[in-house]
Amino acid sequence: MSSVEEDSFKDNKPRKLTSWIWQYFKEETKEVRKGEECINVLFMVCQVKEGLSLDICGTEYTRKNSSTGNAILYLCSKHNIVQSGKLLVQTEILRKGKRYTKQQQK
Repeated sequence: MSSVEEDSFKDNKPRKLTSWIWQYFKEETKEVRKGEECINVLFMVCQVKEGLSLDICGTEYTRKNSSTGNAILYLCSKHNIVQSGKLLVQTEILRKGKRYTKQQQK
């Protein structure tokens, strides 16, 4: 098998979604217009339910490769979700006139 055939074969195999972030994101393929042509683009969409209304967040990231780093940072900064699934709670402590920030898992 030539390297060109191997590359196209790899692209056709669905990837296993093994990262912990996939319990909070789902993959969607959307048709996007690029100039005169339409192409299929793979997105990851945040499924975290927000607020009292429990609306789904819906923030989208284009999935160009298998990297999940941006999604991990997003979950931590926007939703306070970390890999253990626990929320980080920041509390300010005032000691001797100085403010300290303490993070605890809830």
